[in-house]
Amino acid sequence: MIIYSGNKIDFMESVTNDTITINIERNILEKMHRKTGEAELRSWTNSLKYMHIVLNSNTIPEDAGIAIEYNIPPTGKLGEDFAMSWNLDGGRTYATDPNSINEVGCIHTTQGLEFDYVGVIIGEDMRYEGGHIVTDFTRRAKTDQSLKGIKSLYKEDPAKAEAIADEIIKNTYRTLMTRGMKGCYVYCCDERLAEYLKKRLRDI
Repeated sequence: MIIYSGNKIDFMESVTNDTITINIERNILEKMHRKTGEAELRSWTNSLKYMHIVLNSNTIPEDAGIAIEYNIPPTGKLGEDFAMSWNLDGGRTYATDPNSINEVGCIHTTQGLEFDYVGVIIGEDMRYEGGHIVTDFTRRAKTDQSLKGIKSLYKEDPAKAEAIADEIIKNTYRTLMTRGMKGCYVYCCDERLAEYLKKRLRDI
């Protein structure tokens, strides 16, 4: 269900004036006949601010149409204030499907493709500790198939399993972070890793 529609100028002004969340709350009440909880409102506010950052580009026409569709699919979650659907249709049209703007892709749906901008979530399988970036395959999503069989290998040869997993995990994020031709936004679940990456970027 469409709970917001307008052009880029209207959207940007509404976010800047902090009125867009109120408009969305009112539309949800009018169209879906339910109230919106505080946590969900915070999620809308935070998500729309990021959307504002992405749209704040001269390459996007001022009269470009903006629409927000509301549904409740299975979600990939980030903290308390972010939730978005995974790409659930196999990924064959992920790069060209207009609905994919509302979905989270993965290495399997994006490798070999290029986008203007990408946002990458570095999960709990990579962190910064002891002055080094380390990987941890035990914190990888259970649904991920790229490390299939790694637990069995770990029982037989822990060092070999950790080396293979380390290479796959690092290569996954390297691939994802190089999909954006114009830019890449990165969120790290590990705060120390986020600070380390910021420092490295400032040093460049």
